Amino acid sequence: EYEHSKKFIFLQHGVIHTDISKWLDYKRNMLCFVTSTLAEFHAIAADNSPYQVGYKEVVLTGLPRHDQLLINNQQDSKVILIMPTWRASTMGKVIGSGHTRVVNEYFMDSDYAQHWYRLLHNEALAKLAKERDYKIIFAPHANVEPYINDFNVPSYIDTWRASTATTSIQKLFQKARIMITDYSSVAFEMGLLGKTVIY
Repeated sequence: EYEHSKKFIFLQHGVIHTDISKWLDYKRNMLCFVTSTLAEFHAIAADNSPYQVGYKEVVLTGLPRHDQLLINNQQDSKVILIMPTWRASTMGKVIGSGHTRVVNEYFMDSDYAQHWYRLLHNEALAKLAKERDYKIIFAPHANVEPYINDFNVPSYIDTWRASTATTSIQKLFQKARIMITDYSSVAFEMGLLGKTVIY
């Protein structure tokens, strides 16, 4: 049962680039809403904002991880990072109150899976890896990990899994020259580094 007396502090894990105000509606006692960029700060706190907060509750702090991200940035690498986000509609139903989900046996039939499958098996991408010596890394969202084997990722593409990674996701951004993504907020990490993002 919701307790209306609780005060909430909202720490977002990345830059907010879509309207999540309806998702936050139930947190009526927002004490503090942390934002990362000036545009995001004003979009959330402004009078015409759909969020139920204002300049009193919203603070602009940036993301501390960005300081470290900038320090070891590499600009001249030949690394292509393929990093799609996930779709709730293609995943199985949530089990219990956690993040574990039932595996959707029809996942690979979805437009989402088919589009990413075709990209991973694209001849031009293979040519970049084999003839132009590009390193290609496939790093899907953690919710897509149960389906990685279904993509039959070609041997010339490395797969990075959040659940078993020994390399920080930050290092992927620092090493990559180009990112291919959909609407994932990880694009902001590459933007901060001044690198190319292909949607």
